Amino acid sequence: MNPLFLILVNYIATASGLFVTHFQTAINKLIMALKVSAVNAYEPARA
Repeated sequence: MNPLFLILVNYIATASGLFVTHFQTAINKLIMALKVSAVNAYEPARA
């Protein structure tokens, strides 16, 4: 195997892994924001 090819594959795998992690973090933040806004919307109705 060409060492440069292995380095390239490793780099792409690392970059895509970081991207996926970042994407999941963004999704989690979005879900949290939706939950908070939902709670804020329902709190006055319950009170």
